[in-house]
Amino acid sequence: MPQLQSRRLRVRRNLGGILAASIAAVAVPLVSPIQLLGAAPVSAAESTQCPANPVWGGIETLTGRDANVSLYSGGNLTISGRTSETEGLTVVVGDVDATGIAGGFSFGQVGMGSGQWPYPDADALAVGGNTRTDPGQTPPFVFSGSDFMDVPANGRVGGVAEGPEFRRGLNAAAPIQYGLGDAALQAVYPGNGGAPVDYTQFNERVDALSTELMSVPATGSTVIGDAPDGDITSTWYPGEVVSTVHVENEAMVTFTGDGTSSLQVFNLDGEALTQYAQSKSGVSFAFEGIPAGASVAVNVTGTDISFRQGWRTLFNGVDVHDPFATPTEFATASAAVLFNYGEANSLTIAGGTGTETSRVDVNGDTVPGIGPFQDEAAAQSLGSIISPNADVTLNVSTNGRLLTGGDVSLIAIDTQLGLAIEHHAFPWSGSRTTSCQGVGSVVWSKVDGVSSDLLAGSVWRLTGPDGFDEVVADNGDLDVDKTDGVVNVGGLEFGEYTLLVLSVRWCGRRSMVCRPTCSRVRSGG
Repeated sequence: MPQLQSRRLRVRRNLGGILAASIAAVAVPLVSPIQLLGAAPVSAAESTQCPANPVWGGIETLTGRDANVSLYSGGNLTISGRTSETEGLTVVVGDVDATGIAGGFSFGQVGMGSGQWPYPDADALAVGGNTRTDPGQTPPFVFSGSDFMDVPANGRVGGVAEGPEFRRGLNAAAPIQYGLGDAALQAVYPGNGGAPVDYTQFNERVDALSTELMSVPATGSTVIGDAPDGDITSTWYPGEVVSTVHVENEAMVTFTGDGTSSLQVFNLDGEALTQYAQSKSGVSFAFEGIPAGASVAVNVTGTDISFRQGWRTLFNGVDVHDPFATPTEFATASAAVLFNYGEANSLTIAGGTGTETSRVDVNGDTVPGIGPFQDEAAAQSLGSIISPNADVTLNVSTNGRLLTGGDVSLIAIDTQLGLAIEHHAFPWSGSRTTSCQGVGSVVWSKVDGVSSDLLAGSVWRLTGPDGFDEVVADNGDLDVDKTDGVVNVGGLEFGEYTLLVLSVRWCGRRSMVCRPTCSRVRSGG
């Protein structure tokens, strides 16, 4: 029986800026060369990798590049009222209706957020249907640079523009691409030399992740109770406006972890929450006993779920709802938490309610507040939201991935406190479907040692930087090349990867399980 031996491949940068593999060991049977592909950095001053730690930053805080989907709608996307931006790549299977927006709207890069933007030459918007705007309206624009609004990004639309076309950049004359048909979702470019990605079946990945998480036993407890009444201080703009909001009669959902598991899992009865929230002014959340670096998954049951967002999110005892007062803690919590609405047909998160008693204005003077308000967009929803089927309506800003097989409606009702609805692209590292992704790819194949024919059905384990560890099956979910015997895993950070073959269905002329073998790849440059 042929023996699989280890090989080490070192990646060098060629004159064209593409990373190419060179073999530094003898050829071995059954395994062809492995390549890690990518392109040169955008500029020496920019980070082209996913950031090591989540941060909250402003318009000049580029923390890294992210080629993964930030907002996905398997139906239509509606943006209305003072709704201003979605950070990262937005993919919409149906139409985008922007007729109700009050002012401009941006896809890709945002003013304040995670600082993880698409690559400058990437597609930051992919729409399978049409776009819709009112005549005379300022149309949405798409951009992603190292400074605010300086580098246009691209958008791809399968249909037509009903009204003014979406633009490439705030002041750009050129529109994004229209009339692409099925290719609008089949060939979305991640930028920086990465191979095009097909998002026509992306909801299958969302469904698989949701189903998998729903099956994981809880590691901690969930209690639906009441939050104390009191004053909440929030900064709406850094160093400019500080509001004091008095809140009463809020619910508090407390999740208490086991303090040790790297994946903290909780169950939440969504229908019980919906019923309890009907008599409450809002719902706040508290997470206790969460180890550093752990991912948190909240599995929410129930088909029709609605509640009003509260003003507090406590993470290990610290109220992190204000990103300007607690930027590191806010970013950490947003990246750690994921709400999985696995059974939902509809989800509505209404805006915040309270009374602004006073505020410190841009001049530093304390002035009377606006008084009572309702459905305020400034309330922050922290953590990713996924659902295979739900139509999602949000009247608040979101911080995390927003992935659903249904419609998404971002509708700002009240923005008196000064903030519009914004979606910030904090990745959830508990899954490849939701994590930050690079634009490198590893390609390999399995061949017969005698005939050199490609062999279908192999299964591998690929490990790499920042804890990357995935089982990859030929023609499985992570293999973007559906040729039997050829495996291509994309969305990878540059670095060294170890490849371990777990099994093949056919080697030579005999069925067998091959001996585990390691191969290594290192990126250079």
